[in-house]
Amino acid sequence: MKLTTKIILTSLSFLLTLSCTKDELAIESLDLKASISKKNDVKMVPFKGNLLSTPNGPELIVCIPSDAEVAVPEINAVEGNATHLGILDRDKSPLLVVDCNLNFDDPEDPKVITILDITLKNKNGDGVRLLGQSTISLSGPASGSYEIIEGFGKFSGATGSANTTGFFNPEVGSASFSVNGMVTQPNRK
Repeated sequence: MKLTTKIILTSLSFLLTLSCTKDELAIESLDLKASISKKNDVKMVPFKGNLLSTPNGPELIVCIPSDAEVAVPEINAVEGNATHLGILDRDKSPLLVVDCNLNFDDPEDPKVITILDITLKNKNGDGVRLLGQSTISLSGPASGSYEIIEGFGKFSGATGSANTTGFFNPEVGSASFSVNGMVTQPNRK
């Protein structure tokens, strides 16, 4: 009888210990999942700016179809200011026209559709790079949609998205536009 009691008590003790260990593992698992969830919960902050793009070289890119004889400056420089960056450094902030197409769906208001690669940096080299499409009316109004694909300095590794609205001046090839979007928080580890 003593042996049976001893076996039962030992078995109960073992089951109790196993149960406690299992609960501890479950709690540790929940803590680990919460930690991973917090790490994956990327903090986004607003990104806004008022910018001016002006031609920065003689190179032109001819819009397709080329028989329409519309060309835009291929290399531009951006100046202005943006949240988190302050005043942009024009020499470090190129706007490159990657592709240009004409859209004559509305013959009264033809549109130039461009793929743009825009880098926005301040004098310290902090900044972001955007890639996207802009639709520019030859009568002036313009809008675009971009992904933030790269960050520099305190924005190293940044991602996000932004939209632009603005006005194109075809006489001088400049465009004033505002940027409104979200970017991953700088220096967020």
